[in-house]
Amino acid sequence: MIKLRILLTLGLLLAAARPAIAWGPHPKINSAARETLPPNSPLRAALGETLFVSLDRLCSLADWRRDVRPDFFPDDYLLFPASPQDRDHLVPEVRKTYAPFFRRTLWALRHETPENAARWMGSLLHYVSDTGSPPHAASVRGPLHSPMEGWVDSDAIRITGYTPRLLGDTDEAALQGFLARMEEVIAYCQVRGAKLSATMDLKEPRRNLPAALECALESARVTADVLYTLGERLRIPEPRGSTLQGRVLLPASGRKPEYLPEVGTHVVLMGTDWATVMDGDGKYEFRNLPVGTYRLGALHPGSTAAITEPVVLTEGKVRTRDILLSVSLPFAENRVRNADFALRWLRPDAPDAWRRLTNGYPERPPPQAGWQSENVAVTPGARYQVGAALRLGTQTRVVVRWRGHAMANMNVTEQEITNAAGESVTAPGLAKYLQILLIGDAADPSSLASRVWCVAETEKGYDPPVP
Repeated sequence: MIKLRILLTLGLLLAAARPAIAWGPHPKINSAARETLPPNSPLRAALGETLFVSLDRLCSLADWRRDVRPDFFPDDYLLFPASPQDRDHLVPEVRKTYAPFFRRTLWALRHETPENAARWMGSLLHYVSDTGSPPHAASVRGPLHSPMEGWVDSDAIRITGYTPRLLGDTDEAALQGFLARMEEVIAYCQVRGAKLSATMDLKEPRRNLPAALECALESARVTADVLYTLGERLRIPEPRGSTLQGRVLLPASGRKPEYLPEVGTHVVLMGTDWATVMDGDGKYEFRNLPVGTYRLGALHPGSTAAITEPVVLTEGKVRTRDILLSVSLPFAENRVRNADFALRWLRPDAPDAWRRLTNGYPERPPPQAGWQSENVAVTPGARYQVGAALRLGTQTRVVVRWRGHAMANMNVTEQEITNAAGESVTAPGLAKYLQILLIGDAADPSSLASRVWCVAETEKGYDPPVP
């Protein structure tokens, strides 16, 4: 019995040592909230029933940050100019997500495809329900964090009979009402989170705690309020503007890339907070844009980032502008997005899909300065050609970081590239992702290299160097 208790305690401590990846009942919270909306809800009509139900899955989107999914990059719905960096999901930092993601979700509902709107809404809903997590509201970190999130009976999360609150009858009033409502949630769940942290014992077996359920129910109620309010704001006629649409034409038309063949191109409107991801037919669309002049940017693995010539929109007109992507050099199947650092939509002082070098989770500065690419999906045991075109006169080092998790510091190893012009590397057995690190003290990665690449040695488009 003593041995069993020791093993149980060790298991809980090991689990708690990992970052908290999820407030367990997110889907149940969202499902309970959805069920409070009437059949004629404008939100149901705007999304369609299939996408409306899919919110139960998409409400976990903010926990997919830095991941690589078959159809889209989650960061394309988590980072934008009004919120260009990852945010902690605990109070107080999570407060910084409320206003930008509420505005962004409402904009997507009015101007983008239903699928894109549902994904933006999934990010917003995650921050909303995550706030009600007992350790998040009470700012509890350490070994108690993960157990506190899991000690709740998800099947008991039901708010039948709850009437959602309208948070405001104008966009600004709805935003202010939302912010005030979130403060109510924080106050309600902080008290319960503090009590839980004071009474929980890691040596106890997992059990369902009333205080945790109360927090989950409050999370469901505020989620219902948000869904209802977003829907009611859709009753307001869309402002008359202009539609901008077109196709994204990938290189080597007629053949899908071997890396992420179904993933959509990220299409952005430079100088704005607005972006979308093309649909399965290669189309993008922005509805009712304010009249004016826009430039489009596009990001897709295997292609060089594109920025179009200005497009002038006039009121009530539909303007079509196709985006032709060029092959990413030096290999057509380069898996690194923005490999030449050209697209800078998120912020002018850093290229999209790149961040200053950090270590671990929570992130901390490493001993050396540098830059890191976003995650690239890899297959354990597969071989990849990795390299960089380094700037002359720099002392830049190129390092491959293998990761077993998109974000957490799990199964992470690093391997320095001895030949920056291109070297074959093999993904370790537990690796799911690869990052390219440029080690060097520079204010911009383009000062260290003109481009980088990672290509699977079995993929088309890879032409091995001549010995």
